[in-house]
Amino acid sequence: MSWQAQASGKGASGVSKTTDHYSGNYAIMLQTQSSGSNGGAAQVTTGRMSNNNGPQGGLPYTKMTDTLTGYYKYTTSGTDSGQIFVNLSKSGNPVGGNIYHCVATTAWTYFQIPFSASITPDSIRVDLISSSWTSAVTGSTLYVDKMQLKSQPLSINHVTSAAGNVSTYPNPVDGVLHINTGNYFMGNIALRLFDINGKVVLQKNYNADNPDIAIPVSQFAKGIYFYELRNNDLIIRDKFVKQ
Repeated sequence: MSWQAQASGKGASGVSKTTDHYSGNYAIMLQTQSSGSNGGAAQVTTGRMSNNNGPQGGLPYTKMTDTLTGYYKYTTSGTDSGQIFVNLSKSGNPVGGNIYHCVATTAWTYFQIPFSASITPDSIRVDLISSSWTSAVTGSTLYVDKMQLKSQPLSINHVTSAAGNVSTYPNPVDGVLHINTGNYFMGNIALRLFDINGKVVLQKNYNADNPDIAIPVSQFAKGIYFYELRNNDLIIRDKFVKQ
């Protein structure tokens, strides 16, 4: 997942990666910074941060029911708790989701969050918060690792350009977006572009014999877009900015 952090307290986000992990090499760590209008809680989202209305947007998603799973640790004093939110929306309006409260534990603890939607959603957003808004304690620390949807397990070969496996340029882009997939695909590549609300704005097939996919985007409005490339069990997802 790709995260965006919100600064809190005295301008510090309180968000970092840590080698204290459950699996792999790193986990995400969120630490409450200091008291303030939001209690100083550190927060990240798979959507985008807005100035006044909290996290917005999300990633393309159309399942009515699913389960988010993962592992967490939580250190705090008092009655503070970490929060994991799953938010489903349709055309920018909430249609479902669920919340999980992380209690104090020094051992990596498995969690699962079943969720559902009242109508078919077009996007999903996951928010992690280091403290409860009502009982935030400076220094409360939430660790999260190996988070995945049951419908999209991490065993799938899922790579992103952020990991250096593909290159996306220019970004931001005005005219033509190029996605160079290297040698990761064979045969047919199915491309889909989504706007910030999860609406499909372009759907097209390409041949992997040409690793450079050129996508004209000048007709799209300015803003954040997501692309998805699929080829058998290989999925590449990332985002770009249309300027």
